[in-house]
Amino acid sequence: MLMLAQLTRSYGQTWLLWKIYSGLNYLLTNNGGSPDEPPRVMTLFDVIRTIKLIQADDRIEGIIADFSATHLPAVPSYDLGLAQIEEIQGALVELRKTKQEKLGVDGWRTIAWTDTFQSQGQYLLATCFDEVYTQPTGDVPLVGMAGSTVPFYGRLAKWLGIEVHAEARNEYKSFVQPYIDEKFTKPQKANQEELITDLNDNLLTYIAHNRFPEEVGTAGLEKVKALSRKGPFTSSQAVTEGLLDGAAYRQDVLDSVMTDEEGRDKGKEVKGFYHYAKIMERALQKSKAAMDVGVVYLLGTIGDQGEFGTSAVVRGLKEAGEDDSIGAIILRIDSGGGGVVESDTIWGAVREARERYGKVVVASFANASASGGYLVSTHTDAIFAAPSTVTGSIGVASLRPTFLTSFFDRFHLTIDSFFTGSRSSDPTHKLSGEELTRHSAHVDEMYSDFKNRVCEGRGIHPEVIELIAGGRVMTGLKAFSLTAPKELVEKLEGQGLMDHKALEGLQDKAEKAVPEAKEEVVAEKVVAGDKKVEAMPEGVEVPDLVAIVDKDQETSPYAPAVIAEQADVVPAAAVTADVVSESQDGADASSPESNAMAALASATEAELVDPVEEEKKSTAWGRGLVDGLAGIWDSATYAHALYISNAVAEYREENPGVTAEEATQQLLPNATFQHGPGGELLLNADIRLRRYPLQKSFWQQFVEMSRRGDSIDSVALGDFLKAHAAQWVMRMAAGMVASEMEDLGLGGWGDARSGLGLGKAGRAKMTNHAEIIHRCKKLIPPLTSALHKGQAGRIGVVGGSKDYSGAPFFSSMATLRLGADLAHVICEPSAGNVIKTYSPDLIVHTDLHEDATEESLTELFKGLLPRLHVLIIGPGLGRSDGMQLAARVALKLAREEEKYVVIDADGLWLVQNDPSVVKGYKRAVLTPNPVEFQRLCDAVDINTENVDQAELAAKLAKELGGLTILEKGGEDKVTNGEETFFNSVEGSNRRCGGQGDVLSGAVGCFLAWGKSYEEREGNDTDLTPSQIPLLAAYAGSTVTRHASKLTFARMQRAMQTSDMLNDVGPSFQQTFGALEEGKQEEASLRWPGKRRMSKSGL
Repeated sequence: MLMLAQLTRSYGQTWLLWKIYSGLNYLLTNNGGSPDEPPRVMTLFDVIRTIKLIQADDRIEGIIADFSATHLPAVPSYDLGLAQIEEIQGALVELRKTKQEKLGVDGWRTIAWTDTFQSQGQYLLATCFDEVYTQPTGDVPLVGMAGSTVPFYGRLAKWLGIEVHAEARNEYKSFVQPYIDEKFTKPQKANQEELITDLNDNLLTYIAHNRFPEEVGTAGLEKVKALSRKGPFTSSQAVTEGLLDGAAYRQDVLDSVMTDEEGRDKGKEVKGFYHYAKIMERALQKSKAAMDVGVVYLLGTIGDQGEFGTSAVVRGLKEAGEDDSIGAIILRIDSGGGGVVESDTIWGAVREARERYGKVVVASFANASASGGYLVSTHTDAIFAAPSTVTGSIGVASLRPTFLTSFFDRFHLTIDSFFTGSRSSDPTHKLSGEELTRHSAHVDEMYSDFKNRVCEGRGIHPEVIELIAGGRVMTGLKAFSLTAPKELVEKLEGQGLMDHKALEGLQDKAEKAVPEAKEEVVAEKVVAGDKKVEAMPEGVEVPDLVAIVDKDQETSPYAPAVIAEQADVVPAAAVTADVVSESQDGADASSPESNAMAALASATEAELVDPVEEEKKSTAWGRGLVDGLAGIWDSATYAHALYISNAVAEYREENPGVTAEEATQQLLPNATFQHGPGGELLLNADIRLRRYPLQKSFWQQFVEMSRRGDSIDSVALGDFLKAHAAQWVMRMAAGMVASEMEDLGLGGWGDARSGLGLGKAGRAKMTNHAEIIHRCKKLIPPLTSALHKGQAGRIGVVGGSKDYSGAPFFSSMATLRLGADLAHVICEPSAGNVIKTYSPDLIVHTDLHEDATEESLTELFKGLLPRLHVLIIGPGLGRSDGMQLAARVALKLAREEEKYVVIDADGLWLVQNDPSVVKGYKRAVLTPNPVEFQRLCDAVDINTENVDQAELAAKLAKELGGLTILEKGGEDKVTNGEETFFNSVEGSNRRCGGQGDVLSGAVGCFLAWGKSYEEREGNDTDLTPSQIPLLAAYAGSTVTRHASKLTFARMQRAMQTSDMLNDVGPSFQQTFGALEEGKQEEASLRWPGKRRMSKSGL
């Protein structure tokens, strides 16, 4: 195995580990780097946005990308297309350039590793990283862009007795050819070969630029072409040819980053790419400098149903149009076309979004946007494509099969038909004469309509549209070249990416068709502060919107593009660190919020353009087929910029004399601005995508239909209920209704009795288990080395007498098994001596004497309580006067110091004899069994006869002043009188003594975490103090019930509570799982005593 000499350099403090799987429009990436963790979904936009954040985050010193397929997730596999990879490529190249300018060439490194590459696209993405490695047994499948093999069915159709009549407009429209012939026509074949050659050149140019940057001009491309003819390559062969930097195993790569040559720790940290994205996302959410752009996805064949089908697209455009909080929409297209009618429907929805709702609509092409996919975008405000997008195919085709008599004879079938009108739609009737004429005329009409829409929407002269129509397909790069600056076309030609002669041929034909359409120079633009933007070279026609490549950018000649707008555009400039510091009112400059906002400083920096009149003659090509080369990130930025620009222009028209800067500040009073070095005004904003149609739950749809007065489809309702079938269905449905109705502001839903025991007047509410557990998770502290001993829970158990030593042991040990740091047992001396032998992990205080006075007990607990978060009073306490006095004193002092308290077993004996000791104390949780519950009801004069049992616990809680009751039973009831939860999590069939003690300890642990939650710096306000006991009781109940189930599964009738302690930890893990991604790190930043994030690292 080759040694990794290059990997032993010092890279800095923090690296990100990016586990990459490929998906159609998503990148599935792993959270913390461990291949055993579940995959996380990130959209392509989110990936690029995260790269932009890294770009200006000096804490991040490198990225390790893991492409291995060893732990692929159980999700549908759709490889990323070349166009999508180009978008990531552009972002990574820009990232490298920026980082190396800041940190030096050796200060920033990126590494790609895999066991073996599964595809060329995967290898292409890996070459975007500085160093590429595989395992020694890995392969590099570099073989060039293989043309797809197309089967032809013409002979089969004739043999079957099917005669296919095809109409195609025009000679390049190859869709029908496989069904009527045995091969492509010469024009179709030439067009297909041209397309594959262009895509192949794009693919190999990227690889050449990434792996052989020292090669000048077309030399690199020719070198990789030669290699592609020899591929695929083994790992050792690829290293020899320069396609890999070496062979290594995953751990070797990680070790080379984390340790030096002698194996000493370099002090690096490795964080998950997804984890980093979520942390920064939360930080950005705290800033108001964010603007939303809508996005609607059109994927697959137009006319298909489903999440990205026609109806979803139309609904999404309508919802986005009606949403006043956004001004721009991205129509993200990855489709090769489809039905004419469905394409026309989407086209109409785009027009409605622009004309009726006044939205800016920008089309962003992914891997393909051809035929119907192109038609729907003709009247958008702008079209952006990737260099390798397959587009064009301006044409229509029709297939009309006729099933001849021989077809039915072959299957020994006979038919008899009856018609009262035309037989044109009868598949057994062969068209002839006037029928064929009408059919052909209909196809001509569709084709003419398609061309007219392209001419009207894109400004292309009708006399030249046929030069690029007729069903021709081409890459986005070639489509852009029609209107690209001349110097750029020449530069592309120098790299072997463009056939200049072919372009000249098209230009010559266009000039002959429209002689007056000469190319003119466009006037230079003027920006605020009289700063001039570089004008286009003389003799070059500039379309309304064009992507101009920065001369100095270190990348391939067409990615990433810098959007330069001919219209009055206000691009959304990025947030700068200085502006963020001012807008945060003196916030810590090293806080995650500031770091996140500063990281966006490299996203886009452009000026507010002062509108000027520009004289421009229309040319034959108009705006061309596409306006520029850009991905979804730049498209979203541009769309929002254009929206602001239009608003500024409209405002200035209504208010003559107002400058662009004044108009912008009037329209965006809450936005943050700064003046650039030339006096130009920069807008600070983060662009976010909001997907439409919005994903709504069943009950949200139900409410909307009710408001409209629509009736609900009983079949749909039945399907919904079937999806939630089994014994929980009605309870879950009721819980979801209650929760969602409340979220929708319909809190009065609970005022009527539901028939499911939910209580009167909305005082009791059932919420589904998953929702409650999600709320309980907020209490759980992070697992981090930054916390010192005791911060994750200090609990005292008051109990243990001469007759009972097991109960306090079970209770206190349960707190430790859940994750509490310290557990104290305050007990009688004889019990304490025994408890000490049970476990060395407990702190045992043998200070409860039967003859102790109130004064001595007060002194004892005053010394202990400041060291504790929670008191658990009752396990093994006993009912002697001395022990009951100790419980009374402990409870009194706990109330004075506002400590959380759990009262169980013999502690409840004290309460039922004197309810005043706890009445009104909302930080107390009582855990009675059925007998103890009845005694408590009797103590406060509650009549339990002829009363709904679901209401009794809530009634008792209210009678005791709003404390929390956890009524144990076959179904635990948890209530504070305002909210009631019913816990039916499966437990065990064996009820051994001591399980209630485990429960009291579990509740006490969650209460201790609740205490720390209250004290946490900057914690959210989701949970109120009154909710913490309620959630802690439910969480403790759930963990205990599930632990007993696990133990019973192992021990059956032999089960004892001492066995159950071993299952408390697994029960917690199975109930709550890993904490929500990013919570560990984010919570640790706010934990008491934890320093805030510094610039030096995460």
